[in-house]
Amino acid sequence: MGKHESIPVAGLLPSKHLGPWPSIKRVSGKTRTYQIPIKLKTEGEPETGQWDSGHVGTVSVPSVTQITKTVLRAELLEYWKDGWVRRGLKSSEGKILTASDTKRIMAGSSNEAQRSADVGTRVHAAIEEILAGNEIHPDAQIEPAIRAFLRWREQNPWRHVGSEVGVYSPPDGALPGYAGTIDAVFHDQGIKSRWNSTASYVVCDWKTNSSGVYLDNVIQLAAYCKALQNMVSMDPQWASHPRVEIPVKGMIVRFKNHYPLTPDGESALIRLVSQGVEPNELDRKKIYSKHKDREADKIMEDALEYLWVDPDEWFPAFQSAATLYKYLDPLENKPLDENAIAL
Repeated sequence: MGKHESIPVAGLLPSKHLGPWPSIKRVSGKTRTYQIPIKLKTEGEPETGQWDSGHVGTVSVPSVTQITKTVLRAELLEYWKDGWVRRGLKSSEGKILTASDTKRIMAGSSNEAQRSADVGTRVHAAIEEILAGNEIHPDAQIEPAIRAFLRWREQNPWRHVGSEVGVYSPPDGALPGYAGTIDAVFHDQGIKSRWNSTASYVVCDWKTNSSGVYLDNVIQLAAYCKALQNMVSMDPQWASHPRVEIPVKGMIVRFKNHYPLTPDGESALIRLVSQGVEPNELDRKKIYSKHKDREADKIMEDALEYLWVDPDEWFPAFQSAATLYKYLDPLENKPLDENAIAL
């Protein structure tokens, strides 16, 4: 049994019809799963739609990340890991590899991933404190990213609903159900008129990777958006009120960063300049892609980029992945039929 960590989901509902949502529990272990509440109906009692601790059960569901990483092939991630192996082998040309050499080469990508994750954790924590109204003193490495965030926040003064907010969708037919934790949720008041309102929730995902936005980032965010939309929209299954579809949209915010050049990369730039050539953007990209120092600390930039994600466009991709996951998951520990022929 894994370790349980409660994730708050309260404070998201636009009305009082369904009452406060129970917490979900994140279970750490070999696979990332959550325990989520399900509404139980009591025979003979009127359906009020209110969450009642005496009428709530739980069910275990996979995390959004667990579904996507199981089903979707991360080709760029594979290429990045292979790059560490290629560079390690090249640096050992002509040598007899010892066990420690092999361990060092294979650990290269893990070491970079851990350093990158540490930076991401610090950026996430600083943003959470800012959104909570607390004063922060960011370290020198992440300070440029925080300056970029503060400008973004001025341009998007939406009401902050919560950070590290749990969302979930219960099992439904072919879908196995899923859950996850959102970096931040905002409420955009939009433009209100007598006839219409553009108000919506905005789900934000903070990214600090160096290579841009990946396909699985977009698909995961669409899943979070749909789960939140289901939670904040009144559900006739649990309440006698008609369902009102509350708009939810997603935004991936990536804080730009890069690695410094290796000494060979610096020399390559100097050679171009000494030849009277002013390196253009393409020249710099070629040199940088070949000579970035991935063993050094990331340099966070005073800049960010963002991508709007339409959940209606991308959620079908997650539905397909989740449906496939439902059939793949039981196969992991399923014994072969005794009559099966081994090929």
